[in-house]
Amino acid sequence: MTDRTAGLIPQAGLRTVADGTILIGGSPITILRLSPSGAALVRQWFTGHPVANLAPHQQLAERLVVRNMATRPTPEPRSDHDPVVIVPVKDDRIGLDATLASLASLAVIVVDDGSRAPIDGVSHPSAVIIRHERPRGPGEARNAGLRHPLARSATFIAFVDAGVEIDAADLRVLTGRLVDDDELVLAAPRVRSKANGQGQRTVQERCVAEYERSASPLDLGSTACRIGRGSPVPYVPTACVVIRRTTLDRVGGFDGALRFGEDVDLTWRLLRDGARMDYVASIEATHPPRSTIGEFTRQRIGYGSAAGPLGVRHGDLITPWRANGWSAGIIALLTAGFALPAAAVAIIAGEQLTKQLPSELPDRREHAYRMSFVGHGQTLTALGSAAVRPWLPFTTLAVVFGPARIRRGAVLLTIVGRLAPFLKRNRSPREIPTLAAIALGALDDASYGIGVWKGAIRARTLRPLLPTIARRSESPGTN
Repeated sequence: MTDRTAGLIPQAGLRTVADGTILIGGSPITILRLSPSGAALVRQWFTGHPVANLAPHQQLAERLVVRNMATRPTPEPRSDHDPVVIVPVKDDRIGLDATLASLASLAVIVVDDGSRAPIDGVSHPSAVIIRHERPRGPGEARNAGLRHPLARSATFIAFVDAGVEIDAADLRVLTGRLVDDDELVLAAPRVRSKANGQGQRTVQERCVAEYERSASPLDLGSTACRIGRGSPVPYVPTACVVIRRTTLDRVGGFDGALRFGEDVDLTWRLLRDGARMDYVASIEATHPPRSTIGEFTRQRIGYGSAAGPLGVRHGDLITPWRANGWSAGIIALLTAGFALPAAAVAIIAGEQLTKQLPSELPDRREHAYRMSFVGHGQTLTALGSAAVRPWLPFTTLAVVFGPARIRRGAVLLTIVGRLAPFLKRNRSPREIPTLAAIALGALDDASYGIGVWKGAIRARTLRPLLPTIARRSESPGTN
């Protein structure tokens, strides 16, 4: 039975106009028109009143959540539906012990994926151990845990990688999210690197830890949202998630052939299956940072190498840059040094969007230009990221050999790309990047880009290197 009667929390940046009958916001940015009675309901929900368990009310609330205009409050822990926890591990006994220490009250299946020193005993009071004599990869390790009778009898499964630490109470909160909403199939916490000073001894370790605290590849930011294409969180790592077992059965579990990117593949297959998934940023898990520059580099190359197989399986979902025609044209002119033509096209785009907005929207030209420029800025930031990652060879050639206009544009994109990881999430002043963090960011980007090329060559596909430009200009949705 579904119980989604708590109120709603508006997302940051959501704007209400026309006495609340028009909402502007979400991701991708959307205009939602409401009746006066619907606007009154939304005002009540945003001030803490519960959403009545009536079909029309629940449908309206879900429209807000799906468009990332609002999120549901974090529920209380639920101990009546404990998940079975599957912990894959390979050559990380210290990390495994840290993970199990916080999960003593939950049933745990440890899958030893061919560790050189076999895991033959753990401190957890009831953990079951499955061993692979040879490594089969993280996806197949998780699948092996799913095949165990303890997991087969469970309603909810939690995947927690060795080294990841999360309180059992927080896993119960995530499980409660699924218990309270039977249409939701997965809930994932924010996964952050441990704060600097927690076990880092050398300057190298401290610098890597400081960088990963602000720009860990597992950290998808501080904004709770619905997971999906166009969302701030288009996928989640399965370093820590809670998911319905029946959902995993329906999609066939993880793709055991993937050594990297198996979690992205699972997320995208679930989305294709119509699944609803939530990123619950108020719940945090932690993981240890890489201890050396070498480990850091190898990890990033490995992550990038998943792009080739993912491109074969999912097409342009893996594109390094997605833009509509207006944004692509404006940014092309701007980076080529043609500022005035770029401004002229931006004005034309703003006027076109103004005509598409509801006529009853007050100051619709102002709203149109604001929405338009936010979109162009996001597209420019994404292009900067692509320029310093998979397209770094082309960016370097442009900087070294290109004519002055092209060189200046390439330098601009490089600066944007270097700062993008620190700009795209909410940051505190203590997380402003240092010179060491910027240097590690450059290494991060280059390593990932090398991995993308490596994966694309092995998979014999150009998909991870090709942009996706909309054939006709996309405008914000209205309904």
